Amino acid sequence: PDELKKLLDDLHASMELNRAYQEEYKKAKKALESSDAAGKRMDFNDLKIFGHFDLFTKRVDKLIGVFGNVQEFTLLKSYNIDQMDNLIKRFEVLLGNFKSKTTDVLDIHDNNKFDTEYKAFDTAITELETSLQVTINSSFENITSTENALNLLKKFQTILQTETFRSDLDSKYLVIFHNYSLELENDQKLYERFRDKPPMSRNMTPVAGAITWARQLLRHIKGPMDKFAQTDTVSKNPRDSRKIIKTYNRLSLALVDYEAIWVDAWKRSIDSSKAGLNATLLVRHEGKLFVNFDTEILQLIKETRTIMRMGGIDVPPAAKMVLMQEAKLKTFFNELTHLVKEYESVVGRAGDDKAVSK
Repeated sequence: PDELKKLLDDLHASMELNRAYQEEYKKAKKALESSDAAGKRMDFNDLKIFGHFDLFTKRVDKLIGVFGNVQEFTLLKSYNIDQMDNLIKRFEVLLGNFKSKTTDVLDIHDNNKFDTEYKAFDTAITELETSLQVTINSSFENITSTENALNLLKKFQTILQTETFRSDLDSKYLVIFHNYSLELENDQKLYERFRDKPPMSRNMTPVAGAITWARQLLRHIKGPMDKFAQTDTVSKNPRDSRKIIKTYNRLSLALVDYEAIWVDAWKRSIDSSKAGLNATLLVRHEGKLFVNFDTEILQLIKETRTIMRMGGIDVPPAAKMVLMQEAKLKTFFNELTHLVKEYESVVGRAGDDKAVSK
């Protein structure tokens, strides 16, 4: 690809050289004719001066078209896009035939042999590009994901730079935008359905799980909208986009508020969860000793750890303090549990000995 790009740059440079050469020639000729020097004129045959260069430039222009096609289909192949294999093979066959029938492509005195073969190649390429356009259109007919469709469109825009493809691809933004509105409505229904009991992965704590769910929904609607905002799709279609934007703003604001409500409720519950640290370490129930380790403390530790990993939330010092004592608290619990078991075992054996002595 780098070599191909350099070749195209060199071909463009040769065309620019011809343009600049003729421009300077015209300037010099005009300057001489407008001077006071009588009889001094550049009375040369322009065709003899630039004729061969012009023919060469026309040949270069055609080669730029050929190598531009090569660049497009090389990129198309590297992206591994579905449904493109057959088109790429057709292009490779066309290019192989063209190369086999043209030897010195820069020889402008080849009795129009190159021009004849180029015309046939260009006609075949036009047909191939029509097939490519049909394939591209079909790939956007059944959009399953707005994000995937936008990524695919970006790939095509990177590859296909001709005006015909550019305008057609730009129009795909509107197709994807309308499909995005369906996803937006579905996400709004999901929010309304599950906001009171959000789905979450296994072992996820309640607060972190609810926040994660809300953030995933927000990312799902925000990612595509950010990309749409970088194009003029929305501004060019205010009537169609107004409702979609209104739905997006309402849902995104609801999701942000949803997270804020969960975070606020969690922060207000920290002190009550911490209260277990001040409870009696050992309690007796039905004659037996138990380690009095409040499960809310474990829950607070898990929530704090998960929320800090998620980021974007200001965790109160009180919660951080409990988290920092996790290892110490668990050690105390395990040691106390072991001591209680030993105590119960000793007391149990003493009771058995008394029963035997009687």
